[in-house]
Amino acid sequence: MEHMMSDLRRWRRTRNKPYALLEIKYIMEEILKGVAFLHHNGIMHRDLKPSNILLGHNSDVKICDFGLSARFPGRKYSSRVGTLWYMAPEILRGERHYTCAVDMWSVGATMAELLLDRVLFRGESECHQLQCIKWTINPLFSFLKKELAAAAEASPNLAVAALTEVGFDLLQRLLAYEKEDRITAKDALNHAWFAE
Repeated sequence: MEHMMSDLRRWRRTRNKPYALLEIKYIMEEILKGVAFLHHNGIMHRDLKPSNILLGHNSDVKICDFGLSARFPGRKYSSRVGTLWYMAPEILRGERHYTCAVDMWSVGATMAELLLDRVLFRGESECHQLQCIKWTINPLFSFLKKELAAAAEASPNLAVAALTEVGFDLLQRLLAYEKEDRITAKDALNHAWFAE
């Protein structure tokens, strides 16, 4: 790949201010275009996270690091892939038959991190990560609403303060606990949040 200016994580630290909502919306749309392309071509990335999303000088957004990617559908997959804080619940549970929905969970975790300006689930091991998700999953969306509201109150300049119910709906659909309930990249690109 050509040289890119930075990745999402490093760029946030370098510029020393949170992403604005319009920036997040643009970045998310670009990520989803890339993920939709991968999935359309039968590829699961399996390690999507802010440090694997590159930013260029011309507002280019590119996905990198395909070292853990795999073709789908089909065979059993390793349950030891990805970066802990962005792993889908089914991988954390040790499932070997999973789908490209694992990428959509990672996209949702990335969206939440951009909005909150911090990682949503910070487990210290696979078991602890799954517990962090399970502790909040039944009331996940009320938990998310509380987290988003608290972050917005503490830092009114955070993008989360401007997140609408429509944007929250997309986040909910990306972070659905059951893989069958997660939105696809193609459907996410057509979500009403991008038309707001």
